[in-house]
Amino acid sequence: MMFVNLPLLPVPPDRLIAVATAAPLATDAPGRPRDQYEYLRLMREHWFDDLMSVESIIIVMLVLGLSIAALWLWQVWRRRHLGSSPLLSFHRIAVQAGLSLADQWVLVRIARARRLHSPLTLLLCDTTLSHHADRYLATLTAPRRATTTRRLRRIQRQLFVEQVGHG
Repeated sequence: MMFVNLPLLPVPPDRLIAVATAAPLATDAPGRPRDQYEYLRLMREHWFDDLMSVESIIIVMLVLGLSIAALWLWQVWRRRHLGSSPLLSFHRIAVQAGLSLADQWVLVRIARARRLHSPLTLLLCDTTLSHHADRYLATLTAPRRATTTRRLRRIQRQLFVEQVGHG
């Protein structure tokens, strides 16, 4: 009878398993399989004992579940905040009107200070923007008021005067 020693599994050298090609092994040496079924049992025990413990399966399932939950929450947040919010609509309209992000931020600050639902209100007409801008400018310090006033004049010209000239 011929015996072949094949390292089929990544096992330490002291646990090498002899594989019989035809019949059960002739020896009952400790740590050696008696037949092919015992070989399969030892292989299963080796893999499940070392690599697939219950704890590792639970950890893998938890990581997978948390990853799926995080992706789902991110999609829900993204859909809610970026889908059709007034702020996103304001940003799109302001970009089409040629306003820079700094100009948009000034309008957002005015809308928040005046407790407006959306900065879109400020884009409706020149008098609405002037009314809320004047009230906002009254709350600022003198140096900041001067720079914000210049920026607001430029925004008003860009939004209302230039658009009327092109119409």
